[in-house]
Amino acid sequence: EDGLRRISEVLEPAAFEANQNVARAYLLAGFANRLLGEVQCTSTVDGGPEVQRTEHFNRADSLFSRAIAVGTASGRDEIVEAAYGGRASIRAWLGDWAGATADAQQVDPDFAYHLVYSTISGGVSNDLVFETNNRKEFTVLATIWETVTDDPRVPWEVVFDNAGQVAKGQDGETDFYRQLKYLTQDDDVALTKGTEMLVLRAEAALRGGDIGGMVTLLDAARDAYGMDPIPAVPATEAEAWELLRTERAATVWLEGRRLWDLHRWKQEGAPMADPYAADRDTCFPISDEERRVNPNLG
Repeated sequence: EDGLRRISEVLEPAAFEANQNVARAYLLAGFANRLLGEVQCTSTVDGGPEVQRTEHFNRADSLFSRAIAVGTASGRDEIVEAAYGGRASIRAWLGDWAGATADAQQVDPDFAYHLVYSTISGGVSNDLVFETNNRKEFTVLATIWETVTDDPRVPWEVVFDNAGQVAKGQDGETDFYRQLKYLTQDDDVALTKGTEMLVLRAEAALRGGDIGGMVTLLDAARDAYGMDPIPAVPATEAEAWELLRTERAATVWLEGRRLWDLHRWKQEGAPMADPYAADRDTCFPISDEERRVNPNLG
């Protein structure tokens, strides 16, 4: 956002409104605010007072809308499509599921827009790969995926030591099951993608009572990964929500989106709530350091 302010002081208004870098800046600012809204319990902006996380969602909605406008004017179709994907999620989080569905329909199932990582000098590398390859800090053991071995959205492997025993993690005690979604520190992470949009639309259908429509959309998302359709339509709303939670978790695995899903469903209660989140914190408070240096925080 500061970059946008600086660019606006350099470019004439007409040039600003049709500049490709401006479009990209609006898009990335939108994703930054989405992330803050999804992980913070409450927040603060530029040393201001404590605000609700929805402040970031509202800012993201505006930023994505600007990315669509400037991206269209500058001919950056991929930015426009990514902004529709970002805004679709934001409108869902703000309770506008009709608006979310309309935006999600603008995103092709095969589309993806990534956060770029790189090991070149000056780049930012994918640290998760370092922590799950060079080190053994994270394991798939004891997660909902530890018995799922045939889902291309959630690839992992059991690691064995030289003696043929299951290798231990960095603590020397926990069995190490290694993620295989990201294999090098140059691997990028999706910020939005068409399959997520199909699952978002599926959730909107379920919220509207259309379990069959939910399954149809989930099957379309699975097809993009070469997976078989869901064997049977859930018989109850509770079964439908369990299926939806699992499909969304698989679709956005290791993309930094899980915490918000657990939080929002927990807040809405049964049958949406994930039992895994029952006794867990699902957001981050404002840091003690921020409270020490920000006079507007109590």
